[in-house]
Amino acid sequence: MSPIGYAFAIAGITCCCLLSLLLWCFSNKDEFQQKLLSIIFLTIGWYAFMYLLVSKGWITWCPFLFRLGMPFYYLVPPFALFYTQLLLKERSTIFFKTFLLHSLPFLLGFTDLVCYYIKNQGKLQYIAEQVLLDPVNSYIIGSGFIPAWTHYLFRPIHGCFYLILIGISFFKALKLTRLKNVNKQALRLLFILDGFLALNYTSTFYTSFIKPTNSFPILETSIIFAFTIVACFFIMSIKPFFSPYIIYRNKEGIDAMLAQQPTPSSEEINLKRNQSILDDHKASIKKKASLSNERVLEIASAMDHAISEQQLFKKLSKIGDLADYLNLSPRYLSYVLNKHYELNFNDYINYFRINYIILLMESAQYKNLTLEAMAKEAGFSSRLTFFIAFKKQTGLSPTQYLHRYRP
Repeated sequence: MSPIGYAFAIAGITCCCLLSLLLWCFSNKDEFQQKLLSIIFLTIGWYAFMYLLVSKGWITWCPFLFRLGMPFYYLVPPFALFYTQLLLKERSTIFFKTFLLHSLPFLLGFTDLVCYYIKNQGKLQYIAEQVLLDPVNSYIIGSGFIPAWTHYLFRPIHGCFYLILIGISFFKALKLTRLKNVNKQALRLLFILDGFLALNYTSTFYTSFIKPTNSFPILETSIIFAFTIVACFFIMSIKPFFSPYIIYRNKEGIDAMLAQQPTPSSEEINLKRNQSILDDHKASIKKKASLSNERVLEIASAMDHAISEQQLFKKLSKIGDLADYLNLSPRYLSYVLNKHYELNFNDYINYFRINYIILLMESAQYKNLTLEAMAKEAGFSSRLTFFIAFKKQTGLSPTQYLHRYRP
């Protein structure tokens, strides 16, 4: 590689490390995707750093670093997928089981790394010297409990598999027109990041399986292609520094707003707060006072019709859902429930559910249904909730009711 290429690589490594630190420091506890991006950039920076050490022969000065980052390379493809899915709104969160499943190659690689250091504790310098003499040796010597060549063959397959999943996520987002709702700065970085990973993994896959050399996947590329990869790496690492939203996220909008508005005094803040509380109290009184008896009966009738005729009791779980369906304020519905029915929302909705279950019990068509199946059909979320509600309304347990009223 030319001196210009090495300069780009060193600058990219520095930017990756600094960017990783900034992303982690400026992310809140719930900004999981910022932490994913931080780990991605740190791992890519470390990979480039190790490539630089080997290519320049500096690895013999610190042989204990050889293979140190190997397990973490398995985190980049799944983390890139998670970041893509979160940014494109395909996922709202990453569950622990999903995270653990995609981290299995990393856990296996980490175990192999521990075995590598245990087995080769006194041979680290020798391994580094042999790799420096012939890169092919990195695939032959210095194995843990897994042969070293296995990692170099599996990683491009692993990376290309996740590239396909990332492509599917982009296709879904494009089909559902979700791309227009993504911040433009973040979307541009996502294209650059995924594009760099695609270039890296597809080229490694090509030199590993399609056109291998010396029976081992050694990356032998032209100067132009090598410079292209280094240039893309540099652009990817420096791009976020020109997009403040990516690093600071929510802080950017707050700072911009504060810069445009004068800072209010403490007296003005207290006056506005008190005035807001007074306005809310007046609005609440006005809303309650505006419900005449005729209006209460009208709302109650609409509620009964929606719950009973449309069988909304099977789907509704909170008063806000019913309010949205009737296009009314939840405050109105709560007022009607308290004053007209003298019930809370759960007791009100369970009344219709229990009546529905009693009809099922008394119907010959449903005599083979179990109590749990009836409860689920009526909209109860658990067996215990159903039994408590049934006992509260009828004075009998479901089993006692069946024995008494259905032969």
